[in-house]
Amino acid sequence: MTDKLFIALLNAYGAHSKISRNSFQKLGLSSGQPKILYVLKRNEGKLQKEIAELCSIEQSTMTVLIKKMEAQGWVRRETATVSGGKRAYFLFLTDSGRKVAQEIDYIVDLLEEKAFRYFSQTEKASLLEYLRRVERNLSQPYAPFRSDGMYYSSKEISIFHHERRLVGTLYLPETENPVPLVIFSHGYNGIGEDFTQNSRFLAERGIGSLCLDFCGGSVKSRSDGKTTDMTIFSEKEDLLAAFQEAASLKQIRKDAIFLFGGSQGGLVSALAAEELQDSIRGLILLFPALCIADNWNDRFHSAEEIPDTFEFWGMVLGKRFFETLLGFHTFEHIGSFQKKVLILHGDQDKVVNLSYSQKAAGLYPNAKLVVFPGEGHGFSPEGDSKMSQMVYDFVTNCLKENDI
Repeated sequence: MTDKLFIALLNAYGAHSKISRNSFQKLGLSSGQPKILYVLKRNEGKLQKEIAELCSIEQSTMTVLIKKMEAQGWVRRETATVSGGKRAYFLFLTDSGRKVAQEIDYIVDLLEEKAFRYFSQTEKASLLEYLRRVERNLSQPYAPFRSDGMYYSSKEISIFHHERRLVGTLYLPETENPVPLVIFSHGYNGIGEDFTQNSRFLAERGIGSLCLDFCGGSVKSRSDGKTTDMTIFSEKEDLLAAFQEAASLKQIRKDAIFLFGGSQGGLVSALAAEELQDSIRGLILLFPALCIADNWNDRFHSAEEIPDTFEFWGMVLGKRFFETLLGFHTFEHIGSFQKKVLILHGDQDKVVNLSYSQKAAGLYPNAKLVVFPGEGHGFSPEGDSKMSQMVYDFVTNCLKENDI
């Protein structure tokens, strides 16, 4: 039992979504589609913009979802010209779309019956009204979090690219001015939530963060994609797309974006920095797994030796992960990034030998390696706190030097 709203809502949502997700997936539906089809069935012929508002979905996200459902043969669009000569679309269900929408109705009715079991009609109406009031209250702008520093907010964002949806959590200090941003890339089978405490630390001090869940990068990822489809290079695509999205946000300083990568995310960030170069302000690598290609090439010497799937550390990888690393020599593809690089590594790391970070530090023209005594692959709470402070100092010092 709990007397806190956020726990009650999360528990109820989790129980509801567990059932609904399984049912909708059997119909071939992905995230966001059931709501759109449910609403569209009751509002055919309205503009796409109006349907998006009824679904509380951003226009850019709505466009991607509608195009996908149009390709699936569930939705059709009719072009219209609205005020100012702008083009818009009226939305309609196809015959097959109506069949799917009917199945959604059936699932929704069953869920309603199960969820409201033993509720009176008065209790049901009251609960729905209370939830609407909660939604209205939370929709009012305010700064929800504060520790001993600035107020900040966090929200989930979706980035669509290469026909997949990348999900991240954006932490923003409450200020009228654009802020610097650190993009956090997680390690193997990790998620963006791994950097929650670090992001809060930075946000309280005026620095934003974007914590990514790579597509197929974890069994717990919020993003699209199977783990068997993930490669180092698909994650690099995700990171480059996230950078483009972040650079387009008015709350972010375009000249003050930093990449931070931990373990496998460190390798991904190092590769992305080679492409972005002057577009980013600095690079931070936390026990970067620059050994990945070496390790797997030692195990699989040719494509013929690679199995279709391979289970490793709680996650099933596909053949493509290993094929893309054949003959890949990491240090031939990193090291030309000219701006400042901060590398953090523990001297007791049993997963990635410290020598990899030492070699990288000697390769970059402007790198600093900090060795953490007694720390392994994954820092202690004390080491993590020290790391957060060092990241903050690195970002602020880079900005001071370049802003003079």
